[in-house]
Amino acid sequence: MKRRYFLIFAAVILLLAPLIVLYLSRSELTQQAELVSDIGENTAILPSQDTPEGLDVDHQEQANAILVQETPTAASNATTERIEPFPDALPCSDHESTSWHDLWNEETGCYYDHTHNHNPFETVLADQIQGWEQTISYPWQTPHENEHKHAGYKYVYVQNPQCATVESGDNCLKYALVQLHIVGSTMGAQTRFHSFRAVAMICGPDGNNCGIAQTGGWADFGVLHCSYKQQYCPLESDPSIPADRFEMPPYRASTHIMDLPRVLTNGKNIQIWNSGILPAQFPYYSDPHNQILQYDWQTADAWDVLDPDDLGAVHFICADEPNCRFNHSTMRMYEIIFRVPEELGDGLVSFSGYTDLQGNIDPTCTAVGSECVPLILEKVPSGSATFRVPLGNTPIEEFDDYDIYFCGEQVCGPFDLNARSADWIKYPN
Repeated sequence: MKRRYFLIFAAVILLLAPLIVLYLSRSELTQQAELVSDIGENTAILPSQDTPEGLDVDHQEQANAILVQETPTAASNATTERIEPFPDALPCSDHESTSWHDLWNEETGCYYDHTHNHNPFETVLADQIQGWEQTISYPWQTPHENEHKHAGYKYVYVQNPQCATVESGDNCLKYALVQLHIVGSTMGAQTRFHSFRAVAMICGPDGNNCGIAQTGGWADFGVLHCSYKQQYCPLESDPSIPADRFEMPPYRASTHIMDLPRVLTNGKNIQIWNSGILPAQFPYYSDPHNQILQYDWQTADAWDVLDPDDLGAVHFICADEPNCRFNHSTMRMYEIIFRVPEELGDGLVSFSGYTDLQGNIDPTCTAVGSECVPLILEKVPSGSATFRVPLGNTPIEEFDDYDIYFCGEQVCGPFDLNARSADWIKYPN
């Protein structure tokens, strides 16, 4: 009897098995559909109002592309492994001197000992640099610049969608990406000429009719202040300028050694760089630079202070000490002026050619070289386009900071409680 019941039970199980498998399959498909639905609901969709205002159609598409790249998706997170910084990391063993890199290499989990600041590919202008032969340095560098002072190449990204200009009625320099060269120290401050490369989106005064401009060359930073507009420190490389006119740009300014107690108290060591040459200064500059682009910037954490009686001496504030924040990892652009050469005409100007290092159009140049700098204008409004924010006593929190900080074992912000520098940046950054 028991054997018969067992056979009946087994037969029932065999009859129900296909139905059970079908039920489980449908249940799994339902769960997958719900998962896809959840991913769709949580995937960021870029709203149109998040794109920069006032762009024309072509450059609006470029801005959208960059913003989409900056928006993480479920797919990208699933396929890309990114290593977060950690305090006991080792320095990177390989380095490419003509390519931009961050302080931290998130692919290999190592660090470099210098910064190149803002990622040029995370800007509205990223498409414009795709054709550059290299993203660090250029053929018109100052002599042996990349070889001896590679760490001095820095990118500064200016975003000015509200069109803050120097004078009312100026054209609007809405976005700019400047690769400049400077070591934030007495060594850098004693050098008058520094190379640069720049690309900008330039619009009319109302922020419309935008075009793209690219230029480069050598910037002339005139004379040395020690400190800013307080004292003139003469150097052999100076222009023949009367001592009573040293306050007028162009100039660069470092902190006097007597101001060291103030630096330690407020946590700021300011250097100021202004490349503007005013018409009143032309008699003292026989072959003036900065004809097309003037850029003015400052750092809040220069390496050292300057002794006017011994300019060759280096007076570090805390280099090689733990948690040293005076390592030239902050930067802030406060003014840019872009001038379209008058000989190129009025209206929306397009041009593709070359200039010399000073910014004068040079028709003898046929290729990029040590004294031939590309000048490319694509429907750029004629005249001057400007950007300016107040200089003043700017809080250090308003400077872009490219160091990495840890709170315990976790990455944190520079002003978080118990934040400490990773101590990876070394002189001469």
